[in-house]
Amino acid sequence: MAVDTPDGCETSEEYHGECATKEIEPTPRRQAGTGARNAVGSTKPPLRLGRPPLSSEPRSGTRQRRRDPLVSSEQPMSRLHCMAAGLSQVADHFKAEMPAPIELPSETTEGALGLVIFENHGRRLMRAVTWGFQRLTRDMRERGEEPGRIGLVADLTNPKWDQMAADPRYRCLIVMTHFANPDGVPGERVRTWFSLKREPIMVWAGFCRNIPDQGPLYAGMTMDANEAIQPTNDRMPVLLDPHEYEPWLHGSIRDVIGFQFRPPFAAERFRVEQTEDLWRSGKGPPSASSQLALI
Repeated sequence: MAVDTPDGCETSEEYHGECATKEIEPTPRRQAGTGARNAVGSTKPPLRLGRPPLSSEPRSGTRQRRRDPLVSSEQPMSRLHCMAAGLSQVADHFKAEMPAPIELPSETTEGALGLVIFENHGRRLMRAVTWGFQRLTRDMRERGEEPGRIGLVADLTNPKWDQMAADPRYRCLIVMTHFANPDGVPGERVRTWFSLKREPIMVWAGFCRNIPDQGPLYAGMTMDANEAIQPTNDRMPVLLDPHEYEPWLHGSIRDVIGFQFRPPFAAERFRVEQTEDLWRSGKGPPSASSQLALI
């Protein structure tokens, strides 16, 4: 049974994975004592990734607010990146087709469009896709709030991500030239930008899925930050070198875990641009124009 394709995905027969060809099934509840289910349906012992429990015992006499398992107690990675390279050159780099015209905003925050590349029947396709999957907690529903967005994947065992992470059909490459972290004191935070010194683009390991009534969405996997990023954040994107595109797109869940828990790109590979631009200024990285010359 095919899922009706959302608006904006008219050529969905070319789109990723189950966009138009298969019914998207809800994540089943696990029964006690069963293992994690892999991409082909076999059962294996659950993978232990070493994260501490997200909940703790409340102190006597206090009322603890419910914690959202998708939001880490650690400082979250910033939610801002941009793509300053030319689309035709990017398509050439990935040997990717561009089935429809692409218009990207000057910067991407959760809920805005970003650039992703995915494979379908051996073809690499490049599209503009919305960053972030909908997130609506019980507390948010009780307060009458609208759904938020979550575009960062830190805990692969979370039910929101576990099946998606295990299935190569949902893998994608997120293309950007820079990402930014807030720096400074609260209320006066400014933008610090990061890019690769001798490479025109950065490729972020991502997951992409077409959700009924929402359309195609993506999120990026995060890892412990290197020394260049740590002054502003303890997390960073899981970045890929060109020879790692294929292993990411087609590897097993253990390959995915291996990418997340390997050492990050070396700090020496990064250009760090500290600016006086306020976090909400909308101003891009100073090196954006020179990045184009590297292609």
